[in-house]
Amino acid sequence: MSLSKDRGDLWVGSFGLMKGDQVRRISLDYGIESRLENYVSVITRRISWPNEIDEVPEQIFGNGYFLVAGGFLTPGRGNGAISLVHRVDGFVRPLTQRKKGWFYHRAAWVDMDQDGRLDILTARAKKSMFSDGRGEMLWLKQPKDPLNDRWEEVLMFEGPDVFFEPGDFDQDGDLDIMVGEFFNERLVMYWNKGGRYSLEVVDDSLGPIFDMKWVDLNADGVREFLVTNHISDKRSGVYVYELSSKGKWEKRVLLSDIKTRRKGPGQGSPGVAIPVELSYGQKPAIIVSGDGSESFFILQATSQDTHAWDYESKEYQVGSTVGKLTIGDVDSDGFYELFVPLYDESKIFVYRLLPEI
Repeated sequence: MSLSKDRGDLWVGSFGLMKGDQVRRISLDYGIESRLENYVSVITRRISWPNEIDEVPEQIFGNGYFLVAGGFLTPGRGNGAISLVHRVDGFVRPLTQRKKGWFYHRAAWVDMDQDGRLDILTARAKKSMFSDGRGEMLWLKQPKDPLNDRWEEVLMFEGPDVFFEPGDFDQDGDLDIMVGEFFNERLVMYWNKGGRYSLEVVDDSLGPIFDMKWVDLNADGVREFLVTNHISDKRSGVYVYELSSKGKWEKRVLLSDIKTRRKGPGQGSPGVAIPVELSYGQKPAIIVSGDGSESFFILQATSQDTHAWDYESKEYQVGSTVGKLTIGDVDSDGFYELFVPLYDESKIFVYRLLPEI
């Protein structure tokens, strides 16, 4: 689920174990006080298990396209793709080549070959009931005619499978990639030195790694990695990793021992974490999708001291698996609206984040 940049549309991917794969657009032009189901359009049913949905930069296709990463390890949904989707007529064009049993969760726009054109960086995964999970990192080269020509796939290395974060993390001019290897159960940094990647295992103690973001959490002008895992034991939580001046990783625990209430195989907590600046000039709050905990969390720093890492956590139970959250001030009233998808209920709750009095 994601908001368009102009905040006029909410894009929702839906799926089920047997059926129900859809990409839908919910128009917010009428205000969130209206019944949102009155303004829902089904854009396409042609994408298998749609995961992350993101706008395509305007300089590539103009204003009007989204990129959808699709597929999952559920039987019959393993043939995923990175697909281009038109926001109005539902035109769908897969940009990846069909690779049986592989699925995609995230894509990022990066100029990988320094030719001045944005390419697509992504990871894909494969997992069956009778084999261990596998992953591959690859990128798709933007062709001269990006709408009609074939996007060449360039395989980089094995291991990355679901979530990743690209960036020049050591500021040497080369693109590095932080990866959460879900199946290998480790947080890994792929350092780039002149086009050659080397692997550093940052942490292999958290179980399956879920999401990560590179963001300045303590308002000191230096960004850290905000990381979540997905597991049903006391390790489930929200973590921060900071690279010290000596090249050592410092790990901090912001929240742990999240209870997984949802029963069944593969259930775990939490999901994604979103930093958001609720008060200007202060440390961002962190909003966490609880996933199998059937709740979401809002974490706020108890001190504005840049050296302090204590957070107060508030849990909001909703009684359903919570998918990917999204947030924005959609009605321009100065307050954020938080959209919380309830997977088991096929509903979206909307919360307005007001200042405490």
